[in-house]
Amino acid sequence: MNSHTGRSGLIRHIRRRRVTELIAKEAYTLAAGLIEKDLGFKEAPSTPNYEWRIDIGGLPIGWTVDEPADLSIYNWDTGAPVYRHARMEETARTATSIRYSWKWDMKNVLCGRYVGSLISKRLHSFIPGSPSDRLRVFLERKGNHVSKNFETIPWD
Repeated sequence: MNSHTGRSGLIRHIRRRRVTELIAKEAYTLAAGLIEKDLGFKEAPSTPNYEWRIDIGGLPIGWTVDEPADLSIYNWDTGAPVYRHARMEETARTATSIRYSWKWDMKNVLCGRYVGSLISKRLHSFIPGSPSDRLRVFLERKGNHVSKNFETIPWD
């Protein structure tokens, strides 16, 4: 390699670097202007769109709950936890039953099958870790639009 080839290669490298720096500076300036006008990128607000509901019946008269149950969600195929210890909300109660509910935002959830497991340390006469719903998350195409959809899988 002669000194001429090495020098011209270095000059091309310096020019490319200057062009890249100019483009980056212009992009930064444009982004700053958009942010000032409140047109910059914003994370979409969380919108829970799937409700996990668990009904527990057959409880003895006089049963008590000291604290709400937790829901953990697992990937059905791998067993890996996807969401742990979601604090469920009590939505209904009778003398011998209770219903818990928790809404899940599936915006960043991968396609697959999931199962929820209820954990309650304080609910007497109930076995911790019993399964709730099974859920399948999938992509669905409608014309030119692809959206994430879900369905509950019944227990056979």
